[in-house]
Amino acid sequence: MAAFPSNFGDLAYVPMRAFPERPAVIQGNVTLTYGELDARMKRVANLLRALDVQAGRRVALLFPNEWPFVELCFGTMRAGAVPVPLNIRAGYETLR
Repeated sequence: MAAFPSNFGDLAYVPMRAFPERPAVIQGNVTLTYGELDARMKRVANLLRALDVQAGRRVALLFPNEWPFVELCFGTMRAGAVPVPLNIRAGYETLR
């Protein structure tokens, strides 16, 4: 019986290991395979750990709806932190 993932950042391990050469993210002229996405997520997680981001801490992500958001969001979760996506189009009015 397979173990449950330790966090949401681990959910993608199965397809990453089973199909590392298959496309995972496609946007415009950018295509990342599961293997490439896995490597990029690891870099994000390692960077956050190097910056002493502890498990359970929140990390604000202010990015447009584009492919880098996927690696940042899942990489943050893989580090054990909590991604907090922020809307780049939200104005001051939404804060009230």
